[in-house]
Amino acid sequence: MLLLKQSRKNRRRYLYVVLLLLIVLLYSNISIHAPSVSVTKTNETKEYSIQAAFKHWLSKQDEYGKYIVIEPHGGFGNVFHAVSSAVVLAILTNRAIVVDWDGCLFEQFGPPLSDLCLEKVLQSSNTFKKKFKKFNSSRKELQLQDTICLQVRCYASKQYKDQREKMKFGHYPDIARYDFNKRWKNDIVYVKASNYFVGFLFMNTIYSNQLLSFQAADKFLYPIPANFRAFIAKLLSDVTIIPPSEPDVICFLFSKL
Repeated sequence: MLLLKQSRKNRRRYLYVVLLLLIVLLYSNISIHAPSVSVTKTNETKEYSIQAAFKHWLSKQDEYGKYIVIEPHGGFGNVFHAVSSAVVLAILTNRAIVVDWDGCLFEQFGPPLSDLCLEKVLQSSNTFKKKFKKFNSSRKELQLQDTICLQVRCYASKQYKDQREKMKFGHYPDIARYDFNKRWKNDIVYVKASNYFVGFLFMNTIYSNQLLSFQAADKFLYPIPANFRAFIAKLLSDVTIIPPSEPDVICFLFSKL
C-alpha cells in the first residue's frame, strides 16, 4: 500500500515536471518568434516611416524646383527645433531645403544637413543660385509675400509695422489651415522660425494623415508620449471633415502660446 502511494506521488511529480517543461518551451518559442513578428510589422510600415521618407526626399534634392529656405533664430536648441520642423514641412510639400544660418559656417550640423547650408548650395546648384539671386533682387514687398514668420513676436518686427494686427500670431494660422504650395506658390519661400512647429501641421487636414502614418510607424522625429498621441487624435477627430476656422486657430494659439 505504501509503495502504491509513493508511485502515485512520483507520477504526479513526473506530470508536473513535464507540464513545467512544456510551459517553458512554449514561452521560449514565443520569445524566439517575437522579433520576427516585430520585424514584419516594421517592414509593413517602412514606407510610411519618417526615416524612409527622409531618405527618399534627401535623394531628390537636386530634382526639386522649389525650395524652403529656413532661417532659424535663437540658441542651438531653437535652431534644431526650427530646422527639424522645416525638414518635415519640406518632405510634406515636395520642396528642397536650404539652411540660412551662420552656424553652418562652423559645421554645427553634421552630414547630410551640413550639405544643405546656404553657402554650399549656392556653390553646388546653379538652379538654386539663379532663383535665389532673383529672389534677393526683387522688391522688399515681394520678398515679404514669400516670407513666413513662425516666431512669437512677428508683429513687433519692423517689416510688419503696417500689418501688426494681421501678424498678431504670425503665420501659424496659415500653416494650420492652407495647402502650403497654394498659399506660397513661388519657387523660393523663406521660413523664419525659432521653435518646433510640426504640431500646427498636425492640425492641417491636408497633411495630418501623412504625419499620422509617420507616427504610426513609431519612427517620428521626436518620440511622442501616449497621452499626447491621444490628444492629437482627439484634436484631429474634430477637424477631419471641416478644417479649423481662423477663430478656432486663434483660440488654440491664445491657450497654448
